[in-house]
Amino acid sequence: MKSLLILLVVNTFIMSVAQSQTRPATRSATKPTGRVTTTAPVQSPGQPAVTRTTSTSAAPNRQQELYDQYHSVTKKPATTITNAPVAQSTIPAKQPTLSDGRTARVRIGVRGGVSYLVFLENEFNADPTVGFVGGFVATIGQGTLSFQPEFNYARYAFTVETPVLNSTNTVALNRFELPLLLKISSGSANSTRFFLNVGPYGAYSSSSSINGQNVSLDGTANRFSYGAATGVGVAVKAGPGHLTLELRGLYQLGDTDSGFNTDSRTINTQATVGYMIPLGRR
Repeated sequence: MKSLLILLVVNTFIMSVAQSQTRPATRSATKPTGRVTTTAPVQSPGQPAVTRTTSTSAAPNRQQELYDQYHSVTKKPATTITNAPVAQSTIPAKQPTLSDGRTARVRIGVRGGVSYLVFLENEFNADPTVGFVGGFVATIGQGTLSFQPEFNYARYAFTVETPVLNSTNTVALNRFELPLLLKISSGSANSTRFFLNVGPYGAYSSSSSINGQNVSLDGTANRFSYGAATGVGVAVKAGPGHLTLELRGLYQLGDTDSGFNTDSRTINTQATVGYMIPLGRR
């Protein structure tokens, strides 16, 4: 009985060894390192199984795919970074410091031309002759209405016949004039414009002459006078500024000695050409 039990144990051991020797080869996959390990049993009875390792080369990407598939790894989609175009600056360009004439509020210029006396009543048998006028002009404002101060030097002349002496004398009066005019203009500031000037003026008689000989006015009354001036003209666009043509009349309304009066029978007229340029910007 005891030998039968021993025989049964040995038989069971031999059968288990035979089953392990006939088991198919297995391949274990590890992380994608480029090696594949294969274990195969040795066919000799009673010998332990021998593990053989063979190296196979695989592309790194393929190894990673096998590794991810074996371990159920889900890849995140690749993120594409694009460089958005940089928005251009919307800051406007700095305006020029010099005006182009359309936004200028101040203009300066000069004027010059001829003067001529118009007698409403000729009491002394005088005949007017041509004189001259010239000065500086400024305008403040750019719309329909603007302010125009001036500083001018004018000479008014006339001839007087003396029948008794059988002579003709030429008399001239020189004076400084300061008109303060309201200018009413048509059209845009950068185009041809028609205008009307109207306003008061003040005058100071500086000197006089007879036949070219200076005559002092020291101690003479009525050297300071004032009155009203009005003129019409046109300003033609020419280059950076305007060429002006104007016909103006000045009527005396009084002086510092006799006060306000309308007894004057003389109109001082002027025909001038000028040029105005814009100054600064708005």
